[in-house]
Amino acid sequence: MDWTRTLRALLVIAACIALGYALRGYLDSRDRQAPVSPTADTALLHITSLKDGDSWAASDGREYRLGLVNAPEPSELCFREATQFTGRFLADGFTADAYSRDPHGRHIAEVFNRSGSSLNVALAASGLADGKYLANFRRENPDLAQRVEEALTSAATPACRHPR
Repeated sequence: MDWTRTLRALLVIAACIALGYALRGYLDSRDRQAPVSPTADTALLHITSLKDGDSWAASDGREYRLGLVNAPEPSELCFREATQFTGRFLADGFTADAYSRDPHGRHIAEVFNRSGSSLNVALAASGLADGKYLANFRRENPDLAQRVEEALTSAATPACRHPR
C-alpha cells in the first residue's frame, strides 16, 4: 500500500468521525424540546427537604439542583434569603426539566413554578444567585444559559448583600 492510499483512508475515517459528531449534536438538539409550562394535567412536585436556594429533595424521591445558577451556601451572605425565596417560589408545586446529573447524583434542571415561571431565571434576576457555573456548563442548556445571563445582567442588588 502506498502512502497516498493510506492518507486517503485516514482522511475518510476522520471525515466519518467528524460527521458522526456533527450528526449526534444535531439529533441531540432536535430531541431537546423547549420547556413546557405546567398545565392542569401536569403532576406537580413538592419540596420535601430544602437544603439551600439551589438544591432540595422532592416528592418524587429525587434530589434537584438548579442548572447554571449558584445560590449562597450556609456560611455566605444571603443564604437565608435565597433559601426562603426558593421555598416561596415553589410553595404551590413545581415541574422540573432535568437535563443532566451532577457528581452527587442530583438532577440538574430548569425548574418551573405552578405559573410556569423559571426559578433559575427568577433567582438570578433577584440577585440572590450568581453565574458561577455559567461559563463551564452553558453548553448543556444554551437556551437557559442565555436567559440566566440576561437576568444576571439586570439583576437587583438585595439588601442582604450589604451587611450592617
